Amino acid sequence: MTYANGIWGLAGWQWMFILEGVPAMLLGLVTLRIMTERPADADWLSSEEKNWLESTLAAERAALGGNRHFPLLRVASDIRVWSLACLFGCALVGIYGLFLWLPQIVKSLGELSNIEVGFLSAAPPLLGVLGTFIISRSSDRTGDRKKHLAFVYGMSALAIAGSAYAPSPAIAYALLCVTGLFIYAGNPLFWSLASSFRTGAAGAATIALINTIAQFGGLVGPWSIGIVRNATGNFKLALLTIAAFLVVATIIALVMRVTPADDEDASLAAGNAAP
Repeated sequence: MTYANGIWGLAGWQWMFILEGVPAMLLGLVTLRIMTERPADADWLSSEEKNWLESTLAAERAALGGNRHFPLLRVASDIRVWSLACLFGCALVGIYGLFLWLPQIVKSLGELSNIEVGFLSAAPPLLGVLGTFIISRSSDRTGDRKKHLAFVYGMSALAIAGSAYAPSPAIAYALLCVTGLFIYAGNPLFWSLASSFRTGAAGAATIALINTIAQFGGLVGPWSIGIVRNATGNFKLALLTIAAFLVVATIIALVMRVTPADDEDASLAAGNAAP
């Protein structure tokens, strides 16, 4: 934004959008070329890997009733769907609210140039990549999703609330980095849990409904942070607002039911009884 401003008649922010968008476009084309619809079609897998993946996916579909017909109304009446939608909606208030406003939050910590703000704002999301690897590996090793979800959102709430009351800008920024370390780590845990309920058309409907409902959190987050910021003149109460939504997400993660619904129990029992 600083050094590219004015090149070829484009503003610095326009160059930033271009440089951010071009790699994503190129990787999208690469993905279309490399990724396949089914493991059996992947040239970069060995025959043993293809057979193992296909048989494992088939067993999972059979266990979860992937070949059964589930009316949309039955999917919409599943309390787990609404629990996950509310959980992720609250989490998105924090994710979108924090990181869309992060440059302004960082800039409010001191007299910083745009370049300094840019580099400092990059650290929390980068730490989020590290946190995703560490937490996901722990979740896979233990087989637990709920407690890990509650942990990452609970730690995010504590860190961002602490940032609001930090006695110095350095400590406030360090706590924002801690928030970034944990808050992004919840995404793979969440979608692993959501996709484990059902497969096939019912699974697609489940994920679509959860995502549609939860995205309201993505709208509320940045909007509410802006309103609170304008009303108070600082980000302290705005950060506490984000923390409150993350606390709600933590509570939902702890108390929500993830066991199979009655119709899934019947399907699984029938499958086990089959010769």
